Amino acid sequence: MLNSERDIENTQQRVQTPAEVAASGTLAQISGIGRQLMRRAPTGYLWNQAGSIWLFVSLLLFEVVIRRSLSKSETNVFDLVSTIANLGFYLASLGLSSAGNVFIPRALAEGGPALALSLANRLIAIRLTVALLVGTAFVFGLPALVATAETAGWPQGTAIAHSFTVQAMLDHRLWIAGYLIFIGASTLLSNMLVALVYTRVVFIVGSLGQLLLLVLAYALIRQFGAGVDGALAAQALPALATAIVLFVALRRVLREKPNSKGFHFLRPTLRLGIAAWLADLPNSSLVQPLAISQLAAVAPTELLYFKSTYQMGDAGARFFTDGLGGISMATMSISYEAGIAPLATSWRTVSKLQVLLAVPLVAFSMPHAGAIMRILFGPNYAQSGPLLAIFLALNGLTQLLGGSTHEWALYVLGRQQWVVLSRWATLGVLAVSGALLVPRFAALGALLAVGIGRLVAQVFLLVLARHWVRRPYPVAFIAKLLLALVVPVVVTIFLQPVAVVSALVSSGGWLPKDYRPVVELGVLLIVNLAIFAILFLVGLRIIRPLDSDDVGLLEQVPQWLRTALLPFAATRGDRGRVSAHG
Repeated sequence: MLNSERDIENTQQRVQTPAEVAASGTLAQISGIGRQLMRRAPTGYLWNQAGSIWLFVSLLLFEVVIRRSLSKSETNVFDLVSTIANLGFYLASLGLSSAGNVFIPRALAEGGPALALSLANRLIAIRLTVALLVGTAFVFGLPALVATAETAGWPQGTAIAHSFTVQAMLDHRLWIAGYLIFIGASTLLSNMLVALVYTRVVFIVGSLGQLLLLVLAYALIRQFGAGVDGALAAQALPALATAIVLFVALRRVLREKPNSKGFHFLRPTLRLGIAAWLADLPNSSLVQPLAISQLAAVAPTELLYFKSTYQMGDAGARFFTDGLGGISMATMSISYEAGIAPLATSWRTVSKLQVLLAVPLVAFSMPHAGAIMRILFGPNYAQSGPLLAIFLALNGLTQLLGGSTHEWALYVLGRQQWVVLSRWATLGVLAVSGALLVPRFAALGALLAVGIGRLVAQVFLLVLARHWVRRPYPVAFIAKLLLALVVPVVVTIFLQPVAVVSALVSSGGWLPKDYRPVVELGVLLIVNLAIFAILFLVGLRIIRPLDSDDVGLLEQVPQWLRTALLPFAATRGDRGRVSAHG
């Protein structure tokens, strides 16, 4: 057990010898609280993923309201201002959400609710303090800088002060500050509850908050014409309400009085947080602005196509995997309490889940990218279908190599500096490839540059994680999965029941003619998705990609999940062994 700050740091950074691995390669050494968290993880993932899906749907509807309500010039301003607001959010985050996902469950397992609450309170105080400082810089510091530039008489400074970007920031700085403060608080609190596997609470509160977002967006933008400020307010105000409710929920979960020993965890938590922050900055907040700036210098009229395609490409690749994040880091952290071997098992399992949940949807979406863009954003965005298909292909390759799994494993191992290096290398690759591709291919070039940078970083992280967890990457599982995808992809490309769908939609006389083409396209997409899913499940049943390691792991999961996954196990003998232990 951990009794000092030095012990915590040594645990985070240890690499065991083969003899130690053999001696500690069992989950039996994990504390009782740790085993409870791990056993709740599958159900927790489902609640977390349900919340992620609703978040995706609600933000998608929000984007539809934005792009169908604001003028083209206002949409470009909102895209710019929201990008800046997100940058401010990441500047103020300090990576505390990722660090909390690793250390709050570890503090709970080590010292109970009192120690976990002590650490949580410190992280909340730090996040709010930094967010208020960044928000104050936007509200008061930016006008002061502009005034200084104008009075100094420096031509370049005056030009920057009167640029489109700076003026947009000045016009909307109050809601930019509110956005980064309120969303920062709600994000940190929700991640803490996810790390404690109270994901049902996060799902309920977060879902109500997103519903409020949609109501406010429609009211402020469509009814009251509040424009860009209304769009920012519709995001910030529900986040404030959500943060208040989640804070109350966290205190109810961790009922005990905070333990003063929580400061022992603070130093390693902050060290990991700063590393995660340095990694998140290029990965989540600088990649898009850099690509947008490169595109704006060459083809500013294609910014809206890039932004919508970028968002849909990321959402399509992560639609079923966003729920893995906090849960996976928490379970890996608890697994590492028993040594490298359990951590390696968690790493392989999460890698398989990442591929299984992400790649099939990407494979289905690529040939239907044009229809997806036209249904969601209207006929003006149909031309961005090929852009989405190519960007999905690049994101699919990244997910095929494990997605974020290796990053989480390196955080748990205390190797976070390599994650930081990979993310900044991504930014460098993006800058170089964007300089070559954007002038020639415009929006497509920007998307290619983003995808290439991510792939380079992904290969780098996979090699490192594979080396330090001392287990091979599940190549056989991935090969079987891709084989199971061949028939569904081919069938849904060439078998298009257009006539049947058209007749079905036309039979509804209540539907206005103007809406029939979009409805037909949507129904056809749903039918194809159903056919794809059925054929894919049949293929998995035939190929059975789960191996003996997976079958052994099924002994640790709830009965409902075991029953659902057993048909995809590799051998009849393994299934019998699991049933006998169940």
